Amino acid sequence: MTTTPKPPAKAAKPRRSRRVPGVRQLPSGRWQVRFTDPAGVTRTLGVYDDYDTAVVERSRVTVDVASGTWQPPAPDESLADYLARWLERRSADLSVRTRDLYESLAARWLLAPVKSPDRAGRGIELGPLPLRAISVTAVADWYAIVRTRAAANVDERIKAAAKRRQLTDVQSARRWALAAGLDVPRTGALSPTVVAAWREAGAVRPPVVEPEVPADAGRQTAALAYSLLRTVLGDAAREGLIPVNPCQVRGAGGYQHDERVPATPEQVVAITGAMPERYAAAVPLLTWGALRFGEMAGLRRRDVKITRDDAGEVTGGAVRVERAMTRIKGQGAVAGDVKTRASKRTVNLPASTAAALAAHLDTFTGRRADDLVFTSSTGGPLQGSTWTRAFIKARAAAGRPDLHAHDLRHTGLTFAYRALPDLKAVQARAGHATARAALIYQHMASTADTDIADRLDALTGA
Repeated sequence: MTTTPKPPAKAAKPRRSRRVPGVRQLPSGRWQVRFTDPAGVTRTLGVYDDYDTAVVERSRVTVDVASGTWQPPAPDESLADYLARWLERRSADLSVRTRDLYESLAARWLLAPVKSPDRAGRGIELGPLPLRAISVTAVADWYAIVRTRAAANVDERIKAAAKRRQLTDVQSARRWALAAGLDVPRTGALSPTVVAAWREAGAVRPPVVEPEVPADAGRQTAALAYSLLRTVLGDAAREGLIPVNPCQVRGAGGYQHDERVPATPEQVVAITGAMPERYAAAVPLLTWGALRFGEMAGLRRRDVKITRDDAGEVTGGAVRVERAMTRIKGQGAVAGDVKTRASKRTVNLPASTAAALAAHLDTFTGRRADDLVFTSSTGGPLQGSTWTRAFIKARAAAGRPDLHAHDLRHTGLTFAYRALPDLKAVQARAGHATARAALIYQHMASTADTDIADRLDALTGA
């Protein structure tokens, strides 16, 4: 007798977990959170991308209502009032520098009237508007004016700086006299005879170079201001104060610099040699140690370890990055926390960089453990403006007038990836919180495109 095998039993369907009251999925797939306030009024807390976040927010408001700490939102709360509350709530999570940036952006672009430079009387002021009155159209109009105004500000600053650099009559006369071989002092007053001769010669002046204004002038400022507004109104939407975030201008919050060309090792050496001796060791430290400027300026003697062999020669070293020097409006340079938790790190240095740093410690750094490694000529914290003036001259002497101080860090991280193509290792060395930021150095260090070009030559016989 043949028995027919029974079909396998169907697996029991998992029981659907019970949904948290007040949390429901919308047709869009997102999750809406509603709750009943102490007065019995049903309110919408917000709409969230995933269920777990919605549950957390529902639990939070439940605790607030039960403890009596929940407060109903003001029906006509303005952007200015809400932004003040928002900054106060976020202050514990923001670094001093970030809060200073947010306050500056808010005061200049979000709260004050913003007027277009090209149309008299055309402007917009978001600060006094009730949150619900800030529409998609209002944000789009505001952003367009901010772009125009920010670009005009850059143009005005560049032209004003160029005007300040123009030579006076006395400076022009002195340059003409020196070129003509006349015996004149290199500084101080000129005799009336020399000035008169210069005028008779046609009052020769150096040609005026028209300053070049970048094509994307003001774009970064506008992107920062828009990003702040989008974040603030996004939180207002999640709290149910407005139905949706009206910041919907495509690409407005994104800004990418042109790809920087790293310096060569030879250019780094040339820049180091052209810097004032007091700041020279900072160049290889910023480059091959891949430190941010604030991290370098915040280093103390206790943060530096130099290793030597039995003969006393420097064989290497390391710096412990635990804080950064930040310039705060009205306070000057202030030592504070590093950018992120991942920024706290130990960076091992090449022997040549460690040797330069050791020589600097012996010559310019105080003997106490808390003494700053790099200081100004007066012994105070190193100011970014002081460094920048010296760096501009040094980079020009090295033939890289396009190089920015932060490009030294980019250079070091690019070469670090070439030395060891390990994304996690480069991320840790850079102090990046995520691998996304480190990916740029993977791209910059890649020789794939060069390999393609070489192979095309081989294929075509060129």
